[in-house]
Amino acid sequence: MSWNAGAERLSGYSADEMLGQSVTLLLPPDRSNEVAHIREKLKRGEPVKHFETVRLRKDGTRLDISFTTLPIRDESGTPIGASVIARDISTRKQLEMMCVHRILRANVDWNGRG
Repeated sequence: MSWNAGAERLSGYSADEMLGQSVTLLLPPDRSNEVAHIREKLKRGEPVKHFETVRLRKDGTRLDISFTTLPIRDESGTPIGASVIARDISTRKQLEMMCVHRILRANVDWNGRG
């Protein structure tokens, strides 16, 4: 596994800390089934695009992310690994929740006046 500066910023784990570790270290208990699903797709050579989920940082806080995982293939085309691009979508998720709450509040106010 390679671990770059972006992965360090998102997760709080250094490359040395992740060396030899499984990415399951970052999984919240309620997301444990996701890795098996992703691995199955990669074994079939299928990419996983814009998958929105939650991961755990080193300090235990939850992080909303979107990631794309692409299979890495050997010379014969057989999938032998994966490349992952992860993006922090926490701000977007917070804004979405604010919008939902405002809509719900407006709906309650509107219905209350009728």
